[in-house]
Amino acid sequence: AVGFVFFVYFSENLLLAASFDREVLVNNNQVLQDIVFWGPLVPIGIIATTFSGELSALIGSSRVLKALADDQLFGPILNFVKYGKTKSGNPWVAVLISFVISEV
Repeated sequence: AVGFVFFVYFSENLLLAASFDREVLVNNNQVLQDIVFWGPLVPIGIIATTFSGELSALIGSSRVLKALADDQLFGPILNFVKYGKTKSGNPWVAVLISFVISEV
């Protein structure tokens, strides 16, 4: 999967670099917004990618926090994290704690 994504991004950047002059690529940060069929699509994609990355980091960190509580690496301090799971197994108490930690 990593190799495939690398290939796609590399070929995309290679095509972009071959399509424009160097001055355009250096001076225009929003060159993709100029060539896309609907201009607001690029900022919407940037915002959606940011939210997706942040949500995956939040869920991933909550599962790590739950694993730390299950292994009792910090003793009984994290015992309350073990309780509270959804039907799909997501530890919602750990998600709330991870959110608070990231906001602090």
